[in-house]
Amino acid sequence: MIQKKYNVAEQFLILIGIGAALAYAVCFEYTDSRTLTVWSYDLLDVLFRGEILDFYEYIIENVRGAQHFMCAGNFFPMIPLAVWNFPIWLVSIVMHIQNVSAGFFVLWTKLFYTVLFILTIDRMNRISEEVQNGENKWRKYIFLLMLGSSEIIFSLYYAGQDEIVYIFFMIQAIFYYIKGNSKGFYIFSIMSIMCCQLMLIPYLLLVIFEDKKWYSIASKLCIAMIPAQIFDIVYARNPRYRFHEGDNFVEWFFGRNVFHTGLGGVSVLAVVLVFIFGYAYLYHSESKSKKEVIRDKLYFVSMAVCAVTFLGWDQFYRSFIWVPFILLFVMNFNTDSMETNIMIVVTVGILRTFLNCISRENVLQTGSLSEQLKQFLENQQLAVRNINHSIFVSMINEGSQLPLLVNSAMIGGILFFFYMNCKEEKKKWESSNSIYVLLLASYFVAPVLIIYFFYKVLL
Repeated sequence: MIQKKYNVAEQFLILIGIGAALAYAVCFEYTDSRTLTVWSYDLLDVLFRGEILDFYEYIIENVRGAQHFMCAGNFFPMIPLAVWNFPIWLVSIVMHIQNVSAGFFVLWTKLFYTVLFILTIDRMNRISEEVQNGENKWRKYIFLLMLGSSEIIFSLYYAGQDEIVYIFFMIQAIFYYIKGNSKGFYIFSIMSIMCCQLMLIPYLLLVIFEDKKWYSIASKLCIAMIPAQIFDIVYARNPRYRFHEGDNFVEWFFGRNVFHTGLGGVSVLAVVLVFIFGYAYLYHSESKSKKEVIRDKLYFVSMAVCAVTFLGWDQFYRSFIWVPFILLFVMNFNTDSMETNIMIVVTVGILRTFLNCISRENVLQTGSLSEQLKQFLENQQLAVRNINHSIFVSMINEGSQLPLLVNSAMIGGILFFFYMNCKEEKKKWESSNSIYVLLLASYFVAPVLIIYFFYKVLL
């Protein structure tokens, strides 16, 4: 099947991508991946005891070996993982296994994220088919660019984070939106927002493109927020759930990149989002074809997600969420400029990966090595250097304006280049060798980083 769809060069890249993903998944057990695994089992424990309201107290007991002792926020993102882990949970009950924070249990969690990753790519392919009227000529490039994204590998297989859960739900919502299925769009949008309220931005943007009445927009926003509000009401009196009330999420996203003027600070992210939402509200599609309308909507949704990802609270495991949204746009239009579009996506991905490496102490640290690997190295009499922070020398001090400048430049660059390339194609585009050079550059980032990591910690 692979041989029919992909040539020899592409098969080679696929092997590199799968090998890198496996290496990161097996070699590392980041604290968050271990904790999320344990909490999904905790959720099943209290659910089948009929004590679901005591979930947050049960977490503090930490009977299954989590790395964190407090859960800030609702447990909606853990529900799909708990469903996936249900068979293994039953086995743990029968065999009286308490500690599920390492080894096979964490790998099983990462397998779940891999399944969602594959389903996300499938939904993106289906969106491409809808846009291209049944044709799917960019399908393999969607898959190759997703598989070769070092940011995705870091999030799914190093950190073992659950960002892919709400990303899948939102991509599914966009699929239904393009098909004209309002019910499916609202259901999956709400599921995505329940897991991460950042997804309010693409949801609200798509709503505004369709609906210009303020009271209708406000009502749809309220409907999307209802499940989270009900959860807050149910757990309102639980001090263990409310302990994170002091966190200022607005400041985290809008206050991290600020230009200071004589009149006060101006949030770069707020300025970009005001422009994007303003355009959506003033947008009229009467004189445009269906394909042009979809293109415009995907363009501004991708720009909004890029703005939040680049200019907001930029944890290294969250930095990949711009990738699927931008690919929805660039892989469906503008065949004349496909090489330029792919170059932009690959270049920005590589820059952001290295930016995370040199500015985050929790990226590639020896403390995240899996217990099995540590035991293997000890058996081989290989001493691991005690580096409990990033192996990369931090070049960016807290409060530095360099991340602001780099991310702002990337935002401006993709806004400009994708807008300039957003024209109807006039000739057929065919792949060339330069595409494989770009893909090769993308695919080798993750392997090179992990090789450098082991070189530093073992020699």
